[in-house]
Amino acid sequence: MKTNQALELIGDKEFIEKIFGYAYRRCYTSHEAEDLASDIILAVIKAVNRQTDIDNFYPFVWTVAHRIYADHCDKRNRTPITQSYENTDFSISSGDNEIDDFIEEEAAKELLSKTMREISFLAKIYRDVMVMFYLDELSVKQIAAKLDISENAVKQRLFSARNTVKKEVNNKMERNLSLQPVDFYYVGTGNPVGNAPCEVAERLLSKNLVYLCRKKAMTAKEISDALNVPMVFIEE
Repeated sequence: MKTNQALELIGDKEFIEKIFGYAYRRCYTSHEAEDLASDIILAVIKAVNRQTDIDNFYPFVWTVAHRIYADHCDKRNRTPITQSYENTDFSISSGDNEIDDFIEEEAAKELLSKTMREISFLAKIYRDVMVMFYLDELSVKQIAAKLDISENAVKQRLFSARNTVKKEVNNKMERNLSLQPVDFYYVGTGNPVGNAPCEVAERLLSKNLVYLCRKKAMTAKEISDALNVPMVFIEE
């Protein structure tokens, strides 16, 4: 398997659910499980980027996961130490990627959180098979026996649940305009008699107000929250 193929597989919802299931069974709380799963996914991405070809993808992933989990247990059992920052060098070298790592980790956490939330909103017949398959790691045959339904019915429910979760998660993964503002040009504005969009909404902030309200009206508070900009600038 090539590196780009492995990275595409890592971004798949089923892969993320398997990693979360692995972490969930080894942690005391769901928040701890989310942190561990995020650390594992980030470590796998870094490890994959260092490879040219990966012969056995999942054995490779679980090897990385076990290592990260071992480090996690070591940190969890270690007594917290108060650190003094006096005389600490905070200069950034070319090899430091703390900000990039943080952004990647937060993005992974957000995706995990949205995925698990959508699973919790599934109807019971779909939610049960998702939990049994991904978290309890039961086979289709075992789930069918436990629920007293056919294996084909289990597969159909899994297929339907996956599509529902994928659709809802994708719909809610909105662009973060406070970090990635949009910019665009106006074309064919006609003759708006003194209210040409290219004149009244030429600043980047104004353009992003237009972008946010392109489908439905929003209050100043909703826009302020979306752009992470104080209300006083939005109200103007």
